Amino acid sequence: MSWQATAWVSTVEAGGPSGKLLLYALANYADEHGKCWPSDARLIADTELSERAVRDWKRKLEEAGLLAIERRRTAGGTFQADEIRLAMGGRPPANSAGGATGKSCRDHRQMVPEPPANGAVPPTPPYKAEPSEEPPVEPSSERGREREVSEKEACGDDPAKFEKRVKRIAAVHSWPGWANSPTAWSIKQFAALTDAERAEAEAKAGAYIAHCRKKAISLGNYFRERKWLDVPASVIAAQDAPAPVTAAPFGKVWNAIRFERLGRPAAPMPRASSFLEALMTGDTEAGNRARLDRQAKFGWPDVNFMHDMAATGRGVAVKPEDATAEGLAQGFEQVRVGSDLWHAWKQLHEAKGWPWIPDPGSLPYVWFPAGGPDRLADFQNAARGG
Repeated sequence: MSWQATAWVSTVEAGGPSGKLLLYALANYADEHGKCWPSDARLIADTELSERAVRDWKRKLEEAGLLAIERRRTAGGTFQADEIRLAMGGRPPANSAGGATGKSCRDHRQMVPEPPANGAVPPTPPYKAEPSEEPPVEPSSERGREREVSEKEACGDDPAKFEKRVKRIAAVHSWPGWANSPTAWSIKQFAALTDAERAEAEAKAGAYIAHCRKKAISLGNYFRERKWLDVPASVIAAQDAPAPVTAAPFGKVWNAIRFERLGRPAAPMPRASSFLEALMTGDTEAGNRARLDRQAKFGWPDVNFMHDMAATGRGVAVKPEDATAEGLAQGFEQVRVGSDLWHAWKQLHEAKGWPWIPDPGSLPYVWFPAGGPDRLADFQNAARGG
């Protein structure tokens, strides 16, 4: 899991809770460049979304520019899991994915024909239901070859590798306008730099994109005008900052982050069925319960993702916006699992329509704000800076 990818997901609006949940699931498998290889079956298991919902949201997020998807085949024509790259180079406009429309042209389920006997490249196969089951990691042989290439490039500034290096910068940082830029001219500007300048241009490309976002100039002009020299030192320092610590599930900091997020407004709910909508509209006990249950399921996708991670023993990265959680966590106390105070916290979650924490397994205690539910307002005031 890449903390950069998880931190990036928290800064974008995916157009709906299902889209946000899918982005968090992808970030869980992404490397530091935002690349990952999870199959649809893996994403369905992680998010509990339907197969159709996963396909539709991948299409919406791709159309909104939040991710890029590349189909992959082996030399024999067998389809592998898609390579998915999160657009971590910049922040898209709010609700960009929510407005995406149109029928998906990517079914992710294809039939592989027999390869031609003469050894020619197999033709593009027709579509057929056959989901990929490839694990969500890059094949070790491919990763090994990429690492080998990187090590060779580090040994010398080989002009034969300039094209690959330029294209890698454009791809890794999702460089704005790259598709419309003259590739040969960009490579020429890169070649005109000294060895040291080329290395610095590569190292600070991410900081430049983070600083300029959509106003970034073309990659060739970035090289020609040496624009990395104009990036503020604070931006470069933020890019080079060490990875944040991981808060252990059910601990002080983990639950402090969780309660702070639950204090934020609930996310918009997806459209319900006509029956469920009518039930929730009525002022009845069943209607109120259905409304709160639906809110708990969709209202805080980032909290539900924390729960999914905790259920498998994984914590949450403490990002810069969560820094205050470490201080707030000092006022937490241990609550024995199954105790009266434990059930009081559970009843509060149900009353507020908050998702309740998963089974902590063999842990005898879980950390909660000191003083019980009656003192929760003290934590919320502190979290708001009051």
